[in-house]
Amino acid sequence: MKRILWSAGLLLVLAWTALAWAASSALQWLLSLAGSGQAPALAQSVAGWTAPGWLLAWTDVSEADIQTAKEFAQWSLDLLQAPPPALDAVMPWALPALWLTWAMGLAGLALSIALLAWAVRRFSRPAREGAWRLWAWARERAPLRSAAPPVSHPQ
Repeated sequence: MKRILWSAGLLLVLAWTALAWAASSALQWLLSLAGSGQAPALAQSVAGWTAPGWLLAWTDVSEADIQTAKEFAQWSLDLLQAPPPALDAVMPWALPALWLTWAMGLAGLALSIALLAWAVRRFSRPAREGAWRLWAWARERAPLRSAAPPVSHPQ
């Protein structure tokens, strides 16, 4: 049970780290995009993108959903072309805040796994041993008797 718990915990830690790494990479790319001036060219390529036929056929995505996603991407890229002052103030703190969130989540996950491992160790073995001790105690107190009580016949 402990191996399953620790294996699942390791898998969660790896998934949490991969998510933080992907978010960090995307955030660094967005921050570099805002400063490099490449946002207008990317906005033009997003505006001219057409969905392949297999996307509409194989998924439950409609033409309106794709248009909405394109409009959102266009709006986001327009925002990166001329970032508001509040976004300029947040940019230096965004990446450290992301990794701080990752560290706090990792600490909480590790604490949860350690507490679960402790609970499994604490409550699984003594229950088994306690059951055997109770069985031995009951056998000492009440020796095995025959299934039918002795019958006394009145005279």
